[in-house]
Amino acid sequence: MLFRSLSSLLRSLVAVTLLCAVFVPVSASAQTTGTVAGRVADSTGAALPGAQVSIRTLNLRTATNAQGEFTLQAVAVGTHELEVEYLGFRTVPQPVTVSSAQRATVRVTLVPALSIEENVTASATPIRDEQARALNQQRTADNVGNVVSADAIGRFPDPNIAEALQRTPGIGIQRDQGEGRYINVRGAPSEFSQVAINGVSLPAPAPTTRAMDLDTIPSDIVNQIEVSKSLRPNMDADSIAGAVNIVTSSPFDFSGLRINASGGGSYNDFGGNDSRGSLLVSNLFGRDRQFGALVSLSYSKTRRQLDNVESAWDILTRPEGGQVMGVVENLFKDYDTRRERIAATTTLEWRATPTSRYFVNGSFARFTDDEFRNRFGIQWADGALLAGATDAAATFRNVRVSKQFRHRIQRNDVGSLSVGGRHFFSNGIADYTASFSRAEQTYPSRDELLYRTSANLQLSYDYAGNPDQPTFSLFSTNQHLDLTRYSFRENTFRTSDTREDEIAFAANVEMMGRLFATSATHMFGVKFRGKDKTADENRWRDRRSSAAPAAALATLISTQESKNFGYVLGHKFDSTAVRAYLDASKATSEPRVPESRTADYEVGEDVLAAYGSTRLKFGKADLLIGVRLEHTSLNSQAVAYHVDANSFSDRTASNSYTNLFPGATLRYAFSDTVIGRLAVTRAINRPNYVSLVPRLTQDDETTRVLITSGNPGLRPTLATNLDASIEYYMAPIGILSAGVFYKDLSDYRFELTLGGTFDGRTALITRPENAPDGRIAGAEFAWQQQFTMLPEWMDGFGAFANYTYTDAHMNLGRTYEGRSRFPLTGQSKHNSNAGLFYEKSGFSVRLSYTDRSDQLTEINADDARLDLYWAGRAQVDLTSSFQVTPTWEAYFEGKNLTNTAGIRYFGERQRVYEYEKFGYTLFFGVRFKR
Repeated sequence: MLFRSLSSLLRSLVAVTLLCAVFVPVSASAQTTGTVAGRVADSTGAALPGAQVSIRTLNLRTATNAQGEFTLQAVAVGTHELEVEYLGFRTVPQPVTVSSAQRATVRVTLVPALSIEENVTASATPIRDEQARALNQQRTADNVGNVVSADAIGRFPDPNIAEALQRTPGIGIQRDQGEGRYINVRGAPSEFSQVAINGVSLPAPAPTTRAMDLDTIPSDIVNQIEVSKSLRPNMDADSIAGAVNIVTSSPFDFSGLRINASGGGSYNDFGGNDSRGSLLVSNLFGRDRQFGALVSLSYSKTRRQLDNVESAWDILTRPEGGQVMGVVENLFKDYDTRRERIAATTTLEWRATPTSRYFVNGSFARFTDDEFRNRFGIQWADGALLAGATDAAATFRNVRVSKQFRHRIQRNDVGSLSVGGRHFFSNGIADYTASFSRAEQTYPSRDELLYRTSANLQLSYDYAGNPDQPTFSLFSTNQHLDLTRYSFRENTFRTSDTREDEIAFAANVEMMGRLFATSATHMFGVKFRGKDKTADENRWRDRRSSAAPAAALATLISTQESKNFGYVLGHKFDSTAVRAYLDASKATSEPRVPESRTADYEVGEDVLAAYGSTRLKFGKADLLIGVRLEHTSLNSQAVAYHVDANSFSDRTASNSYTNLFPGATLRYAFSDTVIGRLAVTRAINRPNYVSLVPRLTQDDETTRVLITSGNPGLRPTLATNLDASIEYYMAPIGILSAGVFYKDLSDYRFELTLGGTFDGRTALITRPENAPDGRIAGAEFAWQQQFTMLPEWMDGFGAFANYTYTDAHMNLGRTYEGRSRFPLTGQSKHNSNAGLFYEKSGFSVRLSYTDRSDQLTEINADDARLDLYWAGRAQVDLTSSFQVTPTWEAYFEGKNLTNTAGIRYFGERQRVYEYEKFGYTLFFGVRFKR
């Protein structure tokens, strides 16, 4: 109730302010004011983003952009003292004279503060540089957020965007085979964070989620990553947790020709290697250097051999009576994966006049995962449980085992193109952008061959001693090594193509003036986003005896041993021989028409938005207040399969709704070094497309049939957000900060899984539903400091640490097996990072630690013992570099030095569902910068 009352009060305050902004005349006319514009750089000409530029006597201030540029408008005619502040550099005021309706241009060159001047001028200090870049932008920002600079990314062993963000306060990542893929900001689900590149929203390539696969985009094409944890009115509202904007480089980031290059290779102790390289070329052209062009390229290739064991648990009935938690299937997966990333960005810019600019930005990233998997399975559920079973150990008779080969190729393509312009007037700014973005995920092949034995084995397991690596009687008797026990079961094939396109148009106007006897900036804008997403899947399966390979199984087996955590699984399939069989069999394999057609869907979604806001300056305070209006319309189509009639019918659904998002953000400078922020905002998360479409799909390739149903009546989740923070900036470059956040959620969306029957078979049925309410609350703390107070030989040391506590839950409004309140999926109560670094005389080294606690991933409403969790995971990394010459640098990266496992479990840690290790990686490379 408190937050709903705050929201109503906020709407009223916003309305009054905007009415005043529209109807109160602007008192600062163009005839008595002018404009001051310029660029702030260091002595090498490198831009300094986030510098605070002010004329204190007029209570005017702004911050430099990524190119170090600034504009102060409505500056009174006369001579004033311009002051530029940048952490780690000297503040040197300089005079500027403003004429009526004229534009005064200044160039500001800053030099390092005396306390660090010697280090900075004598040798490169990349760690200090990236910290200064990030902290200065954070200090001058209106809203609560963080900035990760390119230098920071390059000083950690983080090959993709997800992993680059894991060092940021409040951000945890979800991994796939050891690599980060999705992010969770402040304990919220991945879908609660919108991802954009250069302000252009990126669609999601996967068919099941709106969350962006951030392992698709390599980190070395990035200039910086901006994380906004509280929203401004000019931002899209669909970011309850926070908005991530990936910013690529601009040719005007540099003063002229710039060439950056890097390359290297690695070793992994589980087998395989990495190789990666990048290139950036940028230059300015024209008589006045008004044209800029930039191209960046990135390539990486990774090969990994992973160990993975899965144990599916369920509730079993003992023959002597009573129930136990037991394993129904074990899968031992022996992976050989090859992952390739290719990315490119390009930027063309034209500074036609000092007040008119035009740009074209393009980006493309491709991620290919070529995976070979040998899988050995124990199907306990096909047998009968014997007496004496416990929750940790059991014996079965009539068990069968299986051997499977799978070759799967996944390809993600993500691209964007935007064109636009920006114009500066005597008393305002106007900009406009048109953009197109596309994400596509294809599986050109998911081909499998399965053999299995008869159900005639008596086997046992025991998880009591070591639940991560339990004991199995089979690996003592080695019955599974006899290939004559196996017979052909099936071949299966799957292909799929998911594509999402988004077209957007946006225009914004910014006007300077005065309101309530103080300087004010009024901003208005409109935006249209049109999205179309299609998913098309095809499946085949052949169990006919005529489909079996002509030759015996032994002829399809190689001489290469398959071993997983010490479990001897036999020998791997001969991939060449099996692929030849699969390629020849696909044309005659039987289509699975119902499963294929019901997986398809089409969705169209349009969002039309408009906003208005005003930024007011009261002495040391900046107040940004405004409102955003978004109208959403959606149409979807899917196919339903009628089992009894063996027929299909088209199903369509449509929906529309309008939402208002008021917001207010207060930034208060208690002093030049202490900044406080308070924000109250509203945000939305629209349901995943696959959850909205009127469809029902089934998957019977596991022990039980899995049914997934859509819900066209699903409502979007809305949130009222409160954010407060205090930041103390320490000389020369450091920060000590604390913040709290609270998100009041309504119509929180969740997936409910219940046991039931489908087509006469036991099934698990999953359907998305809305919970009446929920909340996310927590606190963030960060510390970063360089120990320049130490003796000279030690003053290169520094440290950083951050910690986030999150408590989040949803209330379902009804009780399932005694539970009505559940934690949010993807939420870890504890997220932390820490590190120690040393940088001096061209040498830098950083040891870093990252950790997140357990997180819930799936809820089983029938029994809490079957809720699925990721176990908490910590990792230690090491990076170092040495400046060989002013243009050449050698570097080393050590990733996952602790070889920490990825673990999932059901209900309690001893019921391990998945145990996976992927080894440590040592990478050596060189960088070139000119």
